[in-house]
Amino acid sequence: SPSRGLGDVYKRQEAIGLVLTRAKNYKEAKSYFNLGLEKAIVRNDSLAISSSNLNLGSLSQMQQLIDSAEIYYKKSLRYYPKYSSDESALATVYSNLVGISVGYGNFDLAEEYAANALGVYTRQKDTMKIAGVLANLGSICMYKRALDKSNDYYFRAIDLLEGNTDLKALEIKALTFDNISQIYSLKDDYKSGYD
Repeated sequence: SPSRGLGDVYKRQEAIGLVLTRAKNYKEAKSYFNLGLEKAIVRNDSLAISSSNLNLGSLSQMQQLIDSAEIYYKKSLRYYPKYSSDESALATVYSNLVGISVGYGNFDLAEEYAANALGVYTRQKDTMKIAGVLANLGSICMYKRALDKSNDYYFRAIDLLEGNTDLKALEIKALTFDNISQIYSLKDDYKSGYD
């Protein structure tokens, strides 16, 4: 069918765009992502439209074009199908919007996006990403000076990664322990920070 052929073209455009992004050829990557978006719109494929906007948002964020990234991410949310079996892209959009919202100092909105990402990762039972979001929530609470709540999130993240020796898990744990020590420092509880 012709519409299936358009789907194949979309997937090719996306794949080429991702390769070009990794090669830091951002101008060409954007061109391929836009071509893929055009094909997704022609097919009226809301998941592909959402994915294209996620790719364009990520590309913009890599280039420090934060306002553009936010616009693309919000479009990605708007087009994301209500009933999709693959929520990975949705969680990525929420997670990326957390960072943008924190950068703008909008901690309440960042917390809302993080809660949405946490819901998706919890349904997927992805403990590594759950721990990452919990650590982000801890940081958001630290910015808001909700220090006890911050530590609660940090310790939940560490508990989830107990015994996990994966490099990413070790990185999350190291950063989280550092943040916990900062919390104790902010509370003038230096002894607990060292423990």
